[in-house]
Formats: sequence, structure tokens, C-alpha cells
Amino acid sequence: MSNLIMLLDANSIGHAAQNGTKLTVGDRQTQAIFGFLRTLRNTMSKFPGYRPIVLWDDKAHFRFELFPGYKDRTGKNERADAERAAYEEQRPEIKKGLYHLGVTQMRAPGFEADDLAYALSKAHSKHGRRVLLVTGDADWKQMVDENIVWYEHRQDHQRTVGLHNFFEDTGCKTPQSFVEAKAMQGDSSDTIPGIGGLGEKGAAEFLAQYGSVYNFLDLAKRNELPNRLPAAHRRLRDNEPPSPSKKYGQMLPLQDAFERNMQLMDLSRAPKIEPNGINKASGVLNEEAFGLFCQQHFFNSIIGDPRWLDPFRAGV
Repeated sequence: MSNLIMLLDANSIGHAAQNGTKLTVGDRQTQAIFGFLRTLRNTMSKFPGYRPIVLWDDKAHFRFELFPGYKDRTGKNERADAERAAYEEQRPEIKKGLYHLGVTQMRAPGFEADDLAYALSKAHSKHGRRVLLVTGDADWKQMVDENIVWYEHRQDHQRTVGLHNFFEDTGCKTPQSFVEAKAMQGDSSDTIPGIGGLGEKGAAEFLAQYGSVYNFLDLAKRNELPNRLPAAHRRLRDNEPPSPSKKYGQMLPLQDAFERNMQLMDLSRAPKIEPNGINKASGVLNEEAFGLFCQQHFFNSIIGDPRWLDPFRAGV
């Protein structure tokens, strides 16, 4: 097995590609397919030697059971709903193209790609393998360690984040404090409300002072906190409920909301993914089949480039 592993967040790449320049064949959009293949090829060219594994989402029922409002975006933005639907139509073709390229694809029923990436990346890191996380999802930064690096794939945002520049990029000293900061702030993209009163700046300052929410609460139990606290810190100490939100309705008391958010966001707390619970599809590079695939989708810039397949040939 290669000691260089590339884990790609399929839906992050696919949605970014869907938002690119529109391409059509008849009345069918194809830009998500084309953009996905281009991003994969460019990333493999930039990081030669890494073995790509594309990770797909399934529905994480345990998160919806914990918080029914999780990722409840339907009907709130008609344009975004239409883009998601158009991407979903192209997803089977993306999988077919990847199969012809010989790229391994994985999905764990009952889990999101985030959970699968965490399980795989930590297992590989434990054995000393280098792992590159290819995604636009900042939540994946919590996986960063001495062997794991996060890479933003979008053309205008490309950058890598490792332990060496983690604080510079996130404002948090460790991946664990990064998760706690996210749990305090909430995540509008996943429709998870924050705990109230501690946004990005406030959460960073809080963690810089106390190191951890759990350390803060432990100090509170021992009556070792300062007598005069900022209002947001005092409300967290006293587990006060915030005012009802127009967007989310009645909110949980702050400590309860924080713990719920940690259960939702901290990937180390997800149920364990068993190796036999992972669905795996591995094709072999079939240049003829991929050429026909590109002809069917009128991907002429791929067809016309005799070196386009070089990164995939290198792994054969």
C-alpha cells in the first residue's frame, strides 16, 4: 500500500464544480462532472504519488436523531435547491467517470464522508502514512495531525493547513480547540445554531484564556473563576438559556447547546465505522471506456489533450 493517501470529499468537490461555468448536453447540465474530473486531475498532478480515494456521503441518522434540524436547508433558497438537484442528477455520471479512471470510491452507510475521512485518515496516520484531505469543508481541519494535512481544492482558495500553520489559519492552537470553537459558534451551513454570545472572535478569546470549555466549567465547579466575568462567560457558567431565535426558535441552555454541538461536530465522537461496513468500488484505468465517456459528454478539452490521463497512468 502507498504511504501517500489522498482522501477527496466528493460532495464538496462536486458542489463547487456545479457552481462553475454552465455546461450542457441537450437539456442536461454537465459542469459538475467536468469540474469534478478536472479538480481530481489537477490535484493529482500537484501532489504526485498520492493514491486518491473519493469519499461519498450517506445520511448520518444518528445526527438527525440528536438534532432534527440538522442540515434542514430544503425550501429556504430556491436557487440553491435547484443547483443541488442538478448536481444530484450528475452524480451517477461522476461515479462512472471515476470508475473508468480506476479511482477507488468509498461510502459508509449511515455515515457522512466526514466520518469516513476521520476513520480512514486516523487509521493511516497511526501507521505513519501521509494523508492529504481534499475538501472545501473547514470541519475537516479537526483531523489535522503530524501526518494529516488539509487542502482547499477551489481554484481561488487553494491552500494547505497542517500543524505548522494551524493557528495562523484557524486562530485556534489545536484541532480540539478548533472543534470547541465551532461548537460555540454553530454552523449555518449545517443549520446548527451557536450557543449565543460567543461568535468567532469571542470563542477565540475565550479559548485563549481558558484553553477549553470543559476546563472553564471545571473551574466553575471549583469556584475558581474570576468574580467578574464578561456577560457571555457568566451565562455559560450559569447554563442560562438564550433568548428565542427567529431562525431556530427556543434555544437550549448554553452548556446543553454546547454539548449537543460537540456531539454533532466532533468526529471523534461519531459511532465507530467497522471495516466491513464500508462500501468500496474500485475500477481499473480503462482509457478506451473513459474516452467514450468524454465523447458522450462532449468534454473536448480532455479528449484533445494526450497527456490528460498521465496522473492516472502513473498510478497503474
